[in-house]
Amino acid sequence: MFEDKVDRPSLLSLEDLITLRFETSEALGDWREIPDLRKAGGYIAEASSAWVRYRDSTVYKRILPLLPPIKGEYSDWDVIYCWNASALSALGQYDEGYAVIEEGLSRCKRTVALLCTLGDIKSDQNRIEGFGWWMQACMLGTSNWSPYLKLSVAADEVGRRDLSLRLVAATDLLVSGMPRFDADIDARLRDLARSDIHRMQTALGTFSAYMDPFLPSPTSLQTSEIGARIKARMRLLQRKPE
Repeated sequence: MFEDKVDRPSLLSLEDLITLRFETSEALGDWREIPDLRKAGGYIAEASSAWVRYRDSTVYKRILPLLPPIKGEYSDWDVIYCWNASALSALGQYDEGYAVIEEGLSRCKRTVALLCTLGDIKSDQNRIEGFGWWMQACMLGTSNWSPYLKLSVAADEVGRRDLSLRLVAATDLLVSGMPRFDADIDARLRDLARSDIHRMQTALGTFSAYMDPFLPSPTSLQTSEIGARIKARMRLLQRKPE
């Protein structure tokens, strides 16, 4: 893989993960139930959208001073470190962002989200190692759909269509609505994957072999897509003329 391997607990299938993640979240607590974190999360969502779509870091600059006091009070919550590191990297303070991730890895009970964020920061720097950290997050059983979809784009770009379809199917098992990246994000991911095709293919080969028992079949995606199209067509046909 692109980085040193982290310890991996035994994995569940994605189908099991979907039902288990709610139990896990309940046992450890949900940050959305804490007013301070919920408020900060709203600001971060706005900042993240502006950054991902337009590379506009204005909102991150405004909210960055609000995060350290919250981190001090909720020092074992992974989301605080993810938000703080994302804000710092958006402002070009990558070393500081990495330091926040390292601090979170040493303090938090849940760490897989930190690996997702680490992949995002590497990707923002146009470093292919970002894919490696997204792979690690998936191998640890993350319930975040984004790394699966990002890796599906990379796999498709370097000729691993079979793996790409299974990763898309995993995405659609983890979240409703069949999310997909817009053209700009898709192009950035493809350019990054092409920057070292041999290295990317080698890493995806290792990743695919490890994840093979846990990724859903692409036929489940095809079936759901066909079903959705049929239902949409039936609704259209049943609509009364105005």
